[in-house]
Amino acid sequence: MQVINPTPEYATSGWVVEANLANPGEPPDCRFFAVGLASADEAVEAVLRYPGMLREDRRFAIRLLSAKEISNLRLRPQAVHPYGEALKR
Repeated sequence: MQVINPTPEYATSGWVVEANLANPGEPPDCRFFAVGLASADEAVEAVLRYPGMLREDRRFAIRLLSAKEISNLRLRPQAVHPYGEALKR
């Protein structure tokens, strides 16, 4: 008999990454992403997997995600999701 785990496996840690899209001559276009990786550097690099992101786009990790945020977002390991909330620094 196979037992099915009813709870998905979420990332154990993650980062909020800000990306400033490189559009010369236009106002800044900031986007935020939740990334299911423990390393800030790896999270910043992983955002490039999201459609439309370019290496020229400035990207940097802002802060760690809390366990509650990871659960609410259903963020899986190595996943990259848009983070829709406006962030206050």
